[in-house]
Amino acid sequence: MSNAPARDAPLPSHLLERLDNDDTAAGLAELERTGLDSVAAAEQLTAAALERAESAPQSAAHWLALAEVLRTRLGGEPALQAQIVYAQARLRLRAGDLGDAEALIRQAQSLWQTVGAVAPLARSYLGLTQILTMQGRYAEAESAIQAAIVGLPAASPQQAQARINLANLLRRQERHSAALLEYSAAQ
Repeated sequence: MSNAPARDAPLPSHLLERLDNDDTAAGLAELERTGLDSVAAAEQLTAAALERAESAPQSAAHWLALAEVLRTRLGGEPALQAQIVYAQARLRLRAGDLGDAEALIRQAQSLWQTVGAVAPLARSYLGLTQILTMQGRYAEAESAIQAAIVGLPAASPQQAQARINLANLLRRQERHSAALLEYSAAQ
């Protein structure tokens, strides 16, 4: 029996920290050496990058670069590509580049539509809503949040949060009656 980890084993936190550098080739070699050069590893790197996009954007960028190399080497994976692109959008948003962030979210949405990934597509409208609201594009933000509400499971915590986001957007526009209805629906 081999001591090598399974190709879909979780990335140990110490390995994740070692992969936090600009040397993508060295990171890839490390993953190959440990037997973790897999789609699962690329997914985990992407999830870590998304989780730390706000608090550690440089680390997130390193992990995304490595995830993209893995994804490309391992045959494309459009759903993973969409997740990587979405995480890149979060980094662009954090950097204040709303135009690039919006374009990247729309690219991720297109990829998710192609593979029929309803849940991440619906959740992505929440990020798009934030970007549109920050630009004062309230009508577009409202359409985006409505798309999220429709795509999220009925009466789920995620849908309730989307309704609260919609209510906040409506309140921001002084549409208080409509906001109250959304707050009630969220409850």
